This record gives sequence, C-alpha cells and structure tokens, in this order.
Amino acid sequence: MTMILINLYQQFRSNTPGKDIKKHYSNLINNQIEEFFRFFYKEEYKAVLEYTAEDGSLLDSPEGREINPGHAVETAWFILEESILSGSSVHKEKALKIIDWSMESGWDEKYGGFLSFIDREGLPSMGYEILVAPYRSPLRPALGI
Repeated sequence: MTMILINLYQQFRSNTPGKDIKKHYSNLINNQIEEFFRFFYKEEYKAVLEYTAEDGSLLDSPEGREINPGHAVETAWFILEESILSGSSVHKEKALKIIDWSMESGWDEKYGGFLSFIDREGLPSMGYEILVAPYRSPLRPALGI
C-alpha cells in the first residue's frame, strides 16, 4: 500500500497547481517513504517484505517471509524519483540497495524476468493465497479482519 500511495501522491503533486498543496503532497510522500523504511525495508535480510506485524517486526509465518521482487523494484523506483526531487542521498542509497537485492534474489535465471514471489528463508513460496492471517496489510479492512 505504501508503494501505491507514494506514486499516487507523486501524481497528484505533479498535476495540482499551487505551492501549498504541492507541499502537502510532498509531506504525505515523505511520511509514506518513512513508513516503508520503518516497516518493510529489512536490510538484515536484504529484502523488502510484503507483510509485517503491526509494529514492523517480522512474522514467523509464510506470509511474513513473503517477498515480491517486482514490488520491491517498483517501490525503489518511486523512492528514487523522490530522492531526485528532494536531494536525499540516504533514500537514493537505500533504493539502489533494494534494486540490487531484488536482482540478486528475485531474477529468474531460467526464464528471465522477476519471480513473482520468493520466501526470505528460501522455503517454497505461498504467494498471495494466504490472505486472512493477522498481518499489516491494506487488505485487512476490506476483508473485515
């Protein structure tokens, strides 16, 4: 969800006149980037997790180990765009790390392209089939959980 909101706010900001509203969207973008780094960016695993506990800690479950390399690269792209505008070398460096990690762990050597899902522990991936566990996800309210 953070990935989507970063891009959505970037689009709103670029298509909305007025300094104040542009500043408002920039603040929203920065908040989403900080949330992303606090909850989903896990340098110790060289991974961007799809799901974490409410406090950003790891979940010891298939969904808690789920990595989507394509989502990680897409998020890095949005953060790189923002780092160009803001001049944040910290965000730029982290975004470039995400791309490196994703290429290293998520590139399909046999067929090319990114693997849809991988498990951070190297176990078989469950994909998105598990949707009702108690994880930090925008799907929870929609599913009534």
